[in-house]
Amino acid sequence: MHPLERALRDLEIATAALAEIPLEDAVEADAVLCRRSLTIERLAGLTAAPLAVAVREDARQRLEVVSGLGHQAQQRLDRTRRQTLAEWSQWNRIYRALGAASRPDPGKVDCLG
Repeated sequence: MHPLERALRDLEIATAALAEIPLEDAVEADAVLCRRSLTIERLAGLTAAPLAVAVREDARQRLEVVSGLGHQAQQRLDRTRRQTLAEWSQWNRIYRALGAASRPDPGKVDCLG
């Protein structure tokens, strides 16, 4: 198998895995992102080699498909990030409100010790 074909197949597999992985599993998501990044670096190194026009066209088409899947995965990550930030903000407001409610009144003296 040609190194370009292997790199494209690895990129397709990694991108498909990224699109399907549950985002709650941060360790696995990080591993998939790392594997995909390494594959992209390897693929970038292979583009300097001279290739036949048909091979280049096939690679271009496959990269367009992978790019679309990557874009969908990025949108999913962005949506999850926004939801997480909104949830964190809500819990932060609740925590601050509970903290303010439990503070002693500065105008009162605690005689109980």
